[in-house]
Amino acid sequence: MQEVEFYYPNDLSEAMRNADQAAQCANAEAQSPSADWSPDSSLDPSHLNFGYTVSGPALAWKPVRAFDDGSHVFIHMPDSLHSNEAPALLVASSDGNQMVNHRVGGDYYVVDRLFDQAVLVAGVGQEQDRITVQYAGTPR
Repeated sequence: MQEVEFYYPNDLSEAMRNADQAAQCANAEAQSPSADWSPDSSLDPSHLNFGYTVSGPALAWKPVRAFDDGSHVFIHMPDSLHSNEAPALLVASSDGNQMVNHRVGGDYYVVDRLFDQAVLVAGVGQEQDRITVQYAGTPR
């Protein structure tokens, strides 16, 4: 024989535990920044536009406020959203409401474009709840 290998069960178990711990740490690090993210930490307040209104029934997930930085709209959701069903975000267009690209960062929905009117929707059919976020500021 040209080559002989030995393995020791304790070394193998320890290597598997270390790999599991490394995967858990990587998972925690990947999730942590979005949970702590706040637009307040990365935006210049002098460039923010708070000309948005939020209307609709007093639901547990009704947004606190909405604002934009000239290219993204930030919809500040309440803390209670974490324990409720997250609503879908639809933006009004000439063809009706359509899904729009957005991401969730901490307590914010971050929409990758500006809009005049959006609707947050949870539920289906007659059990559907809707909240409207509308731009009411100066014309752009």
